[in-house]
Amino acid sequence: MGWEEISEGDTLTIWGMFEDCAYWTEGSPNTAPFQPTNPTSLTGDSDENNHPVLTWNANTEIDRAGYKLRRSLDWGPWITIANLSKSATNYIDEEVLKSNEFRNDKYAHYKLFAYNIAANESDYAGPVVVRHSGLVFKQIAENPNSEVVPETFVLHGAFPNPFNAATTIHYALPEFSYVEITVFDIMGREVTTLINGFVNAGFKERVWDGANASGQPVPSGMYFYRLDARAIESGERFYQTRKMVLLR
Repeated sequence: MGWEEISEGDTLTIWGMFEDCAYWTEGSPNTAPFQPTNPTSLTGDSDENNHPVLTWNANTEIDRAGYKLRRSLDWGPWITIANLSKSATNYIDEEVLKSNEFRNDKYAHYKLFAYNIAANESDYAGPVVVRHSGLVFKQIAENPNSEVVPETFVLHGAFPNPFNAATTIHYALPEFSYVEITVFDIMGREVTTLINGFVNAGFKERVWDGANASGQPVPSGMYFYRLDARAIESGERFYQTRKMVLLR
């Protein structure tokens, strides 16, 4: 192929080729027929809070885009619990409590998939199996002692997170309080208020359906939710903000 002279104002299309044949033309990358290689050395352990910790070796393909971690509890369906960056090599599952009881027959299984810029997935690494004592928030909700009251204010992580339809925000109040839970976008603009009123002490939850104050669905992205609580009797104030990711 010969070279042609171009002049100012002409359109130049640049073609590029990656090492494993995922390629670009004008616009977005074309779908390559190749799978990424499987993640390697997937292992499970636990952190100081007794949550399962998964670690693995990073893939090295030039077109790698990230990882998907899927979990099955007690031989149930596999669900994606995390979409991770291409540089990630570990993940802490804060929604599960690891059990050290040898006779416990409850298991959490984990599979890790790599995917590339063409959205092709690898075969899975794993499964890694961890004995568990249940979901953190399920244990709270099913606590048979209705008189149990938390000792401190707590704002837990939303579950599931990321999510694409709705997510549940769990929080704890040590006494009767005035509570406001507000959702903000990444620019700090208020999206909606989930609760604004008096709430009794206890373990509580609130669902956000991914809509704004007008009931309109909001776009995919990172959002923040803030708990502002004021205990009526003691006057104690509590503020905490956490993040969640909406994937449409």
